[in-house]
Amino acid sequence: MNTEILIQTKEWLLAGAPGYNFDMSVIYDHTDCGTTCCIGGYIAKALDPSFDGFDALWVAENLLDLPPGVANALFYPDEGFDGQYLKLPEGRFYSNITTQEAAQAVQNVIDHQDPRWLEVLSA
Repeated sequence: MNTEILIQTKEWLLAGAPGYNFDMSVIYDHTDCGTTCCIGGYIAKALDPSFDGFDALWVAENLLDLPPGVANALFYPDEGFDGQYLKLPEGRFYSNITTQEAAQAVQNVIDHQDPRWLEVLSA
């Protein structure tokens, strides 16, 4: 597990995602108005100088070096480790996940190797 990248990502989120428009429903999108990205899109763009905007989640997963399924569970709040669908709490969508909630999910990966999204989004 690349804890250094996870900590840097958590700190970026806690700072309000400076330099990017944070949105868990957008992997990575660069326009004239700025860059919108999710956790994985940020990791790929900010931490891999060779990233060209293609296959962000694969790049991020490789950089994180997490056990099987953990990166996927972090990048997709409605999926578990085995790809099973998890029902998000009522009224919660990828697009309304806050940077604070995402930072907690990243911290949960550091502490438990599980983002524990349902717990984070139900708080």
